[in-house]
Amino acid sequence: MIEGTQQTPVPDRPLTEGLAWFERSSRTVVGGVKRMNLLDDPAEFPCFFTHSAGGRTWDADSHEYIDLIAGKGSVLIGHTEPAVDEAVIAAIRGGSMPPLTPTDYPVAAERLCAVTGMGNRAKFFRTGSCAVTAAVRIARAATGRQTVLTCGYHGWHDWFAERDKNPRAEAPGPVVEFGYDVQTLRELLAATSPAAVVVTPEPALFDLDFLRQCAELARAAGALLIVDEVKTGFRAGPLGYAALAGVRPDLTVLAKALGNGYPVSAVLGDVAVMAAETEIHVSGTYETERLGLAAATACLDLYAARTEAEHTAYQAACQQLADGLNRIFATHGTGAHACLGPGNTQIIFADQEWATAFYRACARRGLLLYCFDDVNLMFAQTGMVEAILDIAAAAVAAVTTQLGGCPPLTVDHLAAYLNRHRVLGKDQQQAGRVLERVRARLGWARP
Repeated sequence: MIEGTQQTPVPDRPLTEGLAWFERSSRTVVGGVKRMNLLDDPAEFPCFFTHSAGGRTWDADSHEYIDLIAGKGSVLIGHTEPAVDEAVIAAIRGGSMPPLTPTDYPVAAERLCAVTGMGNRAKFFRTGSCAVTAAVRIARAATGRQTVLTCGYHGWHDWFAERDKNPRAEAPGPVVEFGYDVQTLRELLAATSPAAVVVTPEPALFDLDFLRQCAELARAAGALLIVDEVKTGFRAGPLGYAALAGVRPDLTVLAKALGNGYPVSAVLGDVAVMAAETEIHVSGTYETERLGLAAATACLDLYAARTEAEHTAYQAACQQLADGLNRIFATHGTGAHACLGPGNTQIIFADQEWATAFYRACARRGLLLYCFDDVNLMFAQTGMVEAILDIAAAAVAAVTTQLGGCPPLTVDHLAAYLNRHRVLGKDQQQAGRVLERVRARLGWARP
């Protein structure tokens, strides 16, 4: 039993209220919930929640969970962090929408530039999608070029959704995906004159050298480097993932942990590039809304105050979690692997039916994991790793009894996982090179 938790027995954890909410929501919301929030049958996996605190959350049926979904990685410090919430409450009481620019804006910008060291100008938005779209527009304005080369996920806006997924096309579109392949990037840079290379780091899958190579190639070609740290910012390290690699991007995009769950994002860079923002329109009404700015400033103060020992303890907890999961999988002969990067853990399963059963079994025992994305450990959960592993071990044992063992992992399973996560491109040679690089990064033997 999780310390401090009064849990009902595993077989008796009904989701009656959650189902009622799902039925009610389905009458006015397409699909009942946001598509990526329906992780499983709502009778089997909770999809409605009422409140959270620290590293825990409670569903509509009042069941308590250790929360490793963490607002899809946006909550890094912990739910209901007093310093952040109090700053937001003060902003509410002072009026959330001033007639023009609030004093919170330059304060937040000063803190962001000082804490990260990744630029001397900042512009704020509400979502990661908005911020990365703005970064691309700024890069195009600054360079006078249109082509953008990308790898990874950059949100739901049209510029990215309509990207060219075939990098060998004779007439590439304005946005071309190079699929985390350095050779393809090199070829595209030689064939085009891009405004920018946009990279979303995947710390659990690629080493730091990958970002270093992208930066070197982009600069040699006269393209700007945009690093999309929506997910990795502050989680990978105090200054972000690019800083760990010794890379200073021309533009950095931050969101998620920037507000610890409150909606705020930013584009950060030096004035030489950021000044191009004055030539285009990248702004909206809620850019100057105070709540996100207040949350960002409070979070930045907390990140700046964290000691090296606290940072080391967090990364050690992430290591303990990944190592512990892999020991559990090995003990039961489970075809699964927890991949670890700085502040980032991803679980690969050989069989998706088995994976679904595992996530269900964890939820029934009070542990929430996000099957579509990362394991998002919070600062508030560094002391919960043993409890998390106890639940995971019980879940693996239960599913093994129910379904039998999960088949051994192969490189084909890794390829399927990378395809689902938008890592591999369509070209077979390109995909083969990327697969080999990830395989080597994980230390898997050749097939």
